Amino acid sequence: MERVQTGEVNSYAAHKQYGIPRSTIENHLRGKANGFEAGRPPLFSEEQEKLILDFIVTLSKCPSNKEFFKIAKQFACQYEVKLKDRFWTPGDDWLTK
Repeated sequence: MERVQTGEVNSYAAHKQYGIPRSTIENHLRGKANGFEAGRPPLFSEEQEKLILDFIVTLSKCPSNKEFFKIAKQFACQYEVKLKDRFWTPGDDWLTK
């Protein structure tokens, strides 16, 4: 972008050299692409992404599958995931799916 902005190359030359669609280069030059507005909207909110990350970090510290399953069930109950029944506990088959 810097080379296009300084006039060193035009958008067509940058498109050819770097394989970036010319419309993308033009949008950046016009200030229409500022990072978060481009592309699809995120599936999860930032808060949900943090919860998922924290959950993964917690699970990575589990000493055994039994502890892993216990935490996974707690997570499911806390976020009201519909379980088969109230006695359901994840097992090895769940882990490998």
